[in-house]
Amino acid sequence: MRDFKKIFNTIKRESRIKECFFSNDNCSSKIIKAHSIQNNRILNQLAENGRILQLKFSDSNDQFLIIEEDVGRKIATVSTNFCGFHDSTIFSPVESRDYRKNNCEQEFLFAYRAFAKEYHVKRESKNFYEAMRQFDNGKYDLPSIEYVLKATNNTLKKIEKDKIGFNKALIESDFGIIRTHTIEFYGFYGVAASSTFAIEYDLRGNEINNLSDLDKDLKFVFLTVIPQKNRTFILISFLRKDKKLFSFIPNQIMKKSIKEQKLIISNLLLSHVENLVISPKLWRKILPEDQDKIKNMFQRNVYSSMNHLSNIKEINLFIQMNED
Repeated sequence: MRDFKKIFNTIKRESRIKECFFSNDNCSSKIIKAHSIQNNRILNQLAENGRILQLKFSDSNDQFLIIEEDVGRKIATVSTNFCGFHDSTIFSPVESRDYRKNNCEQEFLFAYRAFAKEYHVKRESKNFYEAMRQFDNGKYDLPSIEYVLKATNNTLKKIEKDKIGFNKALIESDFGIIRTHTIEFYGFYGVAASSTFAIEYDLRGNEINNLSDLDKDLKFVFLTVIPQKNRTFILISFLRKDKKLFSFIPNQIMKKSIKEQKLIISNLLLSHVENLVISPKLWRKILPEDQDKIKNMFQRNVYSSMNHLSNIKEINLFIQMNED
């Protein structure tokens, strides 16, 4: 098992890609480690002594278990998916000033950044699964590799069109291709996220995406959680053309009480989002038994897409961080 895990980590490291999501062929600037969650406006507020927590696989045991990993904020949530020039110029409107509700440009950029991150993850996943398939060759009996590789390749083919659409909209300042519903929680909570994912069912169990049909296009949600001063904003975005499909967001989620909304968003984060950061101070406020529930739920997210939004669990990440 130790040998397999060592090979697993080596293949994962060698599968990494450096390319600019905006214009890889024409970038004269160096590819950088770009933050998908803002370092100077978000991570620095969540950090304690320059450190934040992320839920990740442990490298210290023989099992692929989820642990809370202490990470320096300067390297947390980074990805080699932008050159220095485009990272600084494209995201200036969200890096240089606070988020303002209903600011179409900012909401577009948060969705753009979340999608760019997911696109990069899928590109690296393709490399990883192809390498794992060659390495396995029946030796370790990894039957799911072929299926996952097929699903990854199919998804990449489809989201290439969205990548072109996003960059075209950016060039033309057509920020209206994105629709955003914003939930506002009073209070600064110690959690932030930036992610793209496909919801399978709404709160009532109605199908949004058929994840078992690899030939169907996926309709994505772009989710951003922004702690800002004495507010926490939840941006739930999607492509304008999918507005009708995502009508359950205002009709179901946003009509719930604040308490219920906190549970729903917590469940969304833990069952669909991997690009999630948590303040150490918040983590200490969570009971040990609830920490275990959070890690177990997050682990199921990594291994399976069968966490339905219609099955809300009593887990709340939005806890006030009072002084210790």
